[in-house]
Amino acid sequence: MDGGFAPRVAMPAENARHTDKSVPPKIACFQDALGNAVHTVSAGPVENQVILITGMGPIGLFAITTCKAMGAAKVIVTEVSSYRMEIARQLGADVLINPLKENALAKVLKAMPAGVDATLEMSGHPDSLKLAIDATRPGGRISLLGVYPESEVPINMDHVIFKGISIQGIVGRRLWETWDLMGTLLSSNSLNLEPVITHSLPYTEFQTGMELLKAGQAGKLVFTF
Repeated sequence: MDGGFAPRVAMPAENARHTDKSVPPKIACFQDALGNAVHTVSAGPVENQVILITGMGPIGLFAITTCKAMGAAKVIVTEVSSYRMEIARQLGADVLINPLKENALAKVLKAMPAGVDATLEMSGHPDSLKLAIDATRPGGRISLLGVYPESEVPINMDHVIFKGISIQGIVGRRLWETWDLMGTLLSSNSLNLEPVITHSLPYTEFQTGMELLKAGQAGKLVFTF
């Protein structure tokens, strides 16, 4: 009842999950968003896979380090913000592509001529959905977490069908498998999350934080109380 921004929140007791004390509060506070990344990454095979992630918002950035922690062979990312591209570089992205400055599909296929094993679509941009279908290999998967400005997006269904691509809608968590996996990754120190936390602000500067996000000049914001 009510959302996480409300002064008080009511929820089922079983939804209260223990966080290991080894996890710092500045990381523990964004486990919901991190869980979105963990769910999207783990919705199919990861180990030894080449994975394309479109959109380097905080969840896309979390997905990079999650892929690395789960044994991905290579991570390719797309992003139009040079600010967030630099964070992706710090997280270990192997190939970085700015679709505004270069042919994204050509660069993906140069790195992987047969196509990537999986695409994690985090941007909510129709062009990224087209890229996902064109860049994913036959038999690969596309996991969709991004939400689109217009819910009806045209795609080439023949490409999907004849390539045998699996398309998954990702709501953001499997209860409780996502939280269990995320807890294991956190407690084992497998995730490199520090580069994503770009700002720590007093909660009274909430509006400033929102403006930084809208301007693409922030990774993950943490508010202190």
